[in-house]
Amino acid sequence: MTYTKQYLLVFVLAYGNICHQASCFAPSSPSIKSRTASFLERPSSTRLNYASGRTFNDDIAVDRHRSNGEHENPHEKKYTLNSKNISELKASSSTYDDVEAALRRARNLHDSRDLRAVGAFLLDGTPDSFAYGYKSPLLAKLAVVALRLGEVDVAKRAITVRRERFSESMTPFESAAIVRGLLRLQRSEDAFDLLEEELSMDSLHAENPDRIKHRASALSSIASRYFFEHQPAVAIRACRMLAEVGVVIKQSHSELLTAEELEMPWYRILAGADECQVAHPSKCEDIDEAVVGAMSAFPLTAKMEAILRK
Repeated sequence: MTYTKQYLLVFVLAYGNICHQASCFAPSSPSIKSRTASFLERPSSTRLNYASGRTFNDDIAVDRHRSNGEHENPHEKKYTLNSKNISELKASSSTYDDVEAALRRARNLHDSRDLRAVGAFLLDGTPDSFAYGYKSPLLAKLAVVALRLGEVDVAKRAITVRRERFSESMTPFESAAIVRGLLRLQRSEDAFDLLEEELSMDSLHAENPDRIKHRASALSSIASRYFFEHQPAVAIRACRMLAEVGVVIKQSHSELLTAEELEMPWYRILAGADECQVAHPSKCEDIDEAVVGAMSAFPLTAKMEAILRK
């Protein structure tokens, strides 16, 4: 059989077309590499996470940050409050006045929830430089309000952070206020401990008249409160410590710390001591000696000296 060139050309073309169609219907098995490449080559904008509005690449970035231990900046967190005037606190925008107002509202309305929120903000959500370096007095205010509302854990943290990070900027007035806050909760030992930590009368601080004045004020608060609460042992202890303060005042600060400047509550201490003696005479044998010893050590007004001589 003889084939012409034209016949052979038609045969070759037809055979090639049949092979091509067969390959199109045959099952294909591209490699893993080729499938992965085709997936990554898709435009990320077409793969939105419709729940969050982020793209696939955004999610990868978030996962990468998490794997590297990167978290949201705590100083950018918002702390919501019940107050209408100050509904939230944020380190980047809130001020000293905002925090002070929030604490005042929490105290006046006995809002423990807001008090805890302000505490979390100051203790965990702000740098030490917050309020242009006036974070220490805010911590003192936080401690006092927390003690008034019975939030002892918040108060303890505020006292500890203030002492550990801001010891150079603590003022005696703030320390005395915290002592009185502790006394309201009947925490006399904590009050004495704080007195020695923050209002000590050692050689380094005996020359500070403001510190001596507020130590005397805090001790007089302890004495009068515990006399009226019929706990003479604590009150007598405070009176004997007052006598030591009085000696230092007369020796080193008599010109600055006069009776008028100190404004010691002797009338209240005497009234409390009398009431305690009537209620518990068997426990009050040393009251007269302790009270008179404290008063004699201090500078007194002429009227108080006349009372003491009687």
